[in-house]
Amino acid sequence: MAKIIFDVDGVLADFVAAFTKLAGCQPPWTTRENAASWSFMDRITPQTVADTWAAVRDNPTWWLTLLPMVSEDVFDTIDMLHQHHEVIFVTARLSNHNAQAQTHEWLERQGIWHPSVIVTHKKGEMAAAFGADYHIDDKPENAACVHWMADRKPCKSFLLVHPHTKEAWVPAGVRRITSVSEYLTAIEEGK
Repeated sequence: MAKIIFDVDGVLADFVAAFTKLAGCQPPWTTRENAASWSFMDRITPQTVADTWAAVRDNPTWWLTLLPMVSEDVFDTIDMLHQHHEVIFVTARLSNHNAQAQTHEWLERQGIWHPSVIVTHKKGEMAAAFGADYHIDDKPENAACVHWMADRKPCKSFLLVHPHTKEAWVPAGVRRITSVSEYLTAIEEGK
């Protein structure tokens, strides 16, 4: 039985599109392909970013509104994986209005039966404590941290590459992939 971690935002849920829309940005800023970074500072003023985060904090159901980034078939595969392995969904979402419960509900709406959700910014420590075998994240720093922190029981850490992270540095042991399906295939094949 494998221990598997999925990041949520930027891997399964389209945080960038929802955040930039809430900030009042017009396409193409709302697409992941055109986002230069998670900070949005290159496209949105610092004050607009702060105001948008405040709006997220004030909305009791905002995390439920994010669109999925993967198909129903991928969610079905994740649910099947969840039935036979220890799968957890780890996110660094704000803990306002119970982000954990909203994430749990959002995943159930996508077809994941009774998902285990952990909200933390310390993904490396979490992966080490969990004894993770596999981890996927879209943030290079998280993929690297999991790779380093989970070295006692080597964890296969994957970086889901987006245009703004394709040139980002990660340790040689972190595998770059372009889809969640590639991650699922690697798990299935034990790679």
